Amino acid sequence: MAYCLHLANRKQYNKDVGTEKEIEIDLGHKSIKVNARRQGSVYIYSEESTTPVFYQIDAWHEYMHPWYWSKNIYLEAELYSSKITTQANENNDYKNFKASVVIDSVIVIPFQIGSTAYDIKEIIFLLKNSQNANELSISLDDQLIGKIGLSQKKDFLKHVFNFPEKGKRIEPGKHTLKIKLSKSGVELDKIEIIRR
Repeated sequence: MAYCLHLANRKQYNKDVGTEKEIEIDLGHKSIKVNARRQGSVYIYSEESTTPVFYQIDAWHEYMHPWYWSKNIYLEAELYSSKITTQANENNDYKNFKASVVIDSVIVIPFQIGSTAYDIKEIIFLLKNSQNANELSISLDDQLIGKIGLSQKKDFLKHVFNFPEKGKRIEPGKHTLKIKLSKSGVELDKIEIIRR
């Protein structure tokens, strides 16, 4: 089931609600706690497997006017895979959840650049590796751009792939980011492509 939530701003009536508020959704057979944001939030909740799955599909959406949004690209891995896991959901509390995808060997994530070309400074991956040693190969539009060595960690960590001084020029249009692993056992949460 998809849930769309919007936190109405009543500032004009001297009731500034802030940017986020905890709410409870009644599902009929139980209630879940989530955060509603001023700019809106779209969540997916499923009980089809033994462990409920909960994730947000619009975390990139900032509350300010789009003119002020970051020019970086934010990609949620959950939108590109069906092997989704959700953590931090004790007592049906999803306010501080973390959703991620399990990568067996390869994941391909499509994205699009608007009307202006720019240089990529770095790509940040938020992931967890359960293997002793692993390697992440990164391809942009089917061209290998680099590799990151991963050590075993029980928590999600940021792994940064830096481009040379000038960066990587990327033109407007459709692109793909392909992540390939030497071993399975990596959970990927999100990717951020940083502009130079």
